[in-house]
Amino acid sequence: MTKSHVYVILGDITHLKCDAWMLPSDSKSSVTRVWTDEIPELADAVSQTTSDLYTSGKLFALALDGWPPGTPLPIMTAVPLNGFTNAAELAPRVAEFVRVGAREAKARRGGSTATRPIPLLAMPLFGASGGGGHLLKGDILDVILDQARLTATEEGVDVVLVLRDERTFALAQVKRKPSKYWEALDRGLLKKAQELAEIAKTGRLVPFMGAGTSVSAGAPTWANLIKLLAQSAGLSDTEITELLASGMDALDQAAYLRARHETRLAEAPSEERTPPMTFNEEIARLVNLTRYGLAVVPGDVVNAFDR
Repeated sequence: MTKSHVYVILGDITHLKCDAWMLPSDSKSSVTRVWTDEIPELADAVSQTTSDLYTSGKLFALALDGWPPGTPLPIMTAVPLNGFTNAAELAPRVAEFVRVGAREAKARRGGSTATRPIPLLAMPLFGASGGGGHLLKGDILDVILDQARLTATEEGVDVVLVLRDERTFALAQVKRKPSKYWEALDRGLLKKAQELAEIAKTGRLVPFMGAGTSVSAGAPTWANLIKLLAQSAGLSDTEITELLASGMDALDQAAYLRARHETRLAEAPSEERTPPMTFNEEIARLVNLTRYGLAVVPGDVVNAFDR
């Protein structure tokens, strides 16, 4: 059984490949310009998403209406309208974001094959910018990490806390208590993880990852890339099926498709306003990614190292 995890990364949440992400707002559906400047289409989507329950404060999380499928779905999540003095006030809001995000993510996935085994929800450092929250950053991190972990386990999703500055990232790493966040590791593996962490601190840790790492960001697998290249080379559905079932390895299949593609390119009418792409250009187009992913290696023990 795949376990839920809470990850902490340093990055930009608007460039992360995930199922849904938290868009902080107040209960009046007001969001700061830092979000709408980064994603201009947010402004219209927010204005078109209305809910009396959200406005009245009876609902803390609300998915944006009409958001394009196949892109991470923003979930408006309300911070306390009049500020707060106790970080615990954020716990029900974090929990509701995870519940709404999990429901929406699973519905949007449908029966399609996803790049991760379970949905991934992303959230920024919620509630720390105003209303007194900047004075409670450590307490806020405790609440977010604990509540996200509990609700993610209940809903069967992963949650990633995406932070923008290194000091907060370092604080969050300290806050992730081994007794809570590393229970998947036995004593021997925990010792090995600590050794790797010390090596990483000195800059002497070099990760080696296979090409499949990019799949979490939306890149095609080898089989899907071959299929897409076959389509662009003009092969029929029957020819594509026969190629994939031929027993040739991926490199031989690619070599065959290169020849077919070059033949098609040579036969293209010279008067075409936009000539077909070369084989290399087609590959570049298919693997061009606008988001980065959070790779997951199958297996609960290995997953624990990703946290």
